[in-house]
Amino acid sequence: MAIRLLIPTAALLAAWGYLSAWVPHPVAGLKVLGVDLLTFCKLFTSAQIPWPWQNPVFFVLPLATASLTLSQLGWLADAPGHWHRAVVWSVRLAMWIASLFIALQILPLDWKPSNLLWTSNLLQTVGFAFCTGCALLSPLTAPTLTARARWWLPPAALAAATAHAAFLVAYLPEFARLYRQPLQPGPGFYGMALGLAVLMVAAIVSRPRTTTHLERRNRR
Repeated sequence: MAIRLLIPTAALLAAWGYLSAWVPHPVAGLKVLGVDLLTFCKLFTSAQIPWPWQNPVFFVLPLATASLTLSQLGWLADAPGHWHRAVVWSVRLAMWIASLFIALQILPLDWKPSNLLWTSNLLQTVGFAFCTGCALLSPLTAPTLTARARWWLPPAALAAATAHAAFLVAYLPEFARLYRQPLQPGPGFYGMALGLAVLMVAAIVSRPRTTTHLERRNRR
């Protein structure tokens, strides 16, 4: 049970880290959150940020992984029978709402219906649509994806960690040059790294199962 609860908790920790400061600064307006890199990767030139680190896919993956984890595994399809139905459904609803909130962060800061299909915003629009669609279909898809979490979740979390590589290799040195001072990664950087690491380990060692028809009938 502890492992099963650890997976959505780790996803929440990773999301919190990504929405927190990656470039700390005493001046609030100069702090850079992890999610802000989705904007900066389009603002910096190729002379400032070399290929392939300008690709926004590196910075969509952390949000997509957290959102999918919460919408699919947050359903706790294998919750034990002694849990009260109200508790189970409250947890499911909270995780589902959190997955939608995280998916919303994928969209550009200045998004509006007229610019969602712009070439510069298309990847973020597709990522948001995919995560939202998965959340809406989660009552149908969650049992299958929960049962196979150890096969798809560790690779997804590992792919999301490429945002750390991009940040350390390309973006942190550029921010240090712009701020004219040496910089160290902020707490959000380490929080997301910890969340993704726990997510990978918990998914590998967990043995989730889907509920049987008899178990579902007994809960009614």
